[in-house]
Amino acid sequence: MFYNSDQFWCLAYPWSRVVPAELQSYLRGDFMAKNIIQNHGPLLSKYYSWGDGQKIANDEEHTHGNPEEMKKYNMTPYDFISEGDSPAYFQLLDVGLRSKNNPEYGGWGGRMVQSKVNPKRWEDGKNITDYNPYTKKQDASYPQTRWIEALQLDFAARAAWCVKPYNQANHAPEISVKEGTALSVKPGKQIEINAMASDPDKNQVNLISGNIRRPGLARKM
Repeated sequence: MFYNSDQFWCLAYPWSRVVPAELQSYLRGDFMAKNIIQNHGPLLSKYYSWGDGQKIANDEEHTHGNPEEMKKYNMTPYDFISEGDSPAYFQLLDVGLRSKNNPEYGGWGGRMVQSKVNPKRWEDGKNITDYNPYTKKQDASYPQTRWIEALQLDFAARAAWCVKPYNQANHAPEISVKEGTALSVKPGKQIEINAMASDPDKNQVNLISGNIRRPGLARKM
């Protein structure tokens, strides 16, 4: 069982107060309209966003499509509204981060730790933080906020699949690691990891080379 109490806010209604300014462009109307909502078929045209003029029938609380209501909250047309429940689903997505194997690794659904009172429960909280490079502080939302760019670019790619044939759309590259993805080393030891990538669209894939450090482990890529 997953209990997400803090990290999901980056995809809920107050996202503009949680997501770093440097990442907010992926949730703003310019990106949403061009890459997801407009000209992406009848399904995506119904995706609710700020000031889009849409109204959920018999839902008095859904006023976000009203341009006047939009202005009250300093939002602009087609700005992202909320997908606050989506992180629960993101835990099921296998994007190569192995968070399905161990929620402490972290992934698109956030990073959790095992409850001290219920071993079947994984949870976040004020003490579950990652270093936010934009604010240079430990941040209880950043374990999930850090994936905003990846999430939205993946969403945009899938939106394109709705209207483009396979050979005109973009697809994720396939990545493999020569040494495998489960390595055990002593704290402080430096190891070498060789990653390889191929792209189904025959696009060039750039692998970033450098040192990645985590507590007790230095990994060279």
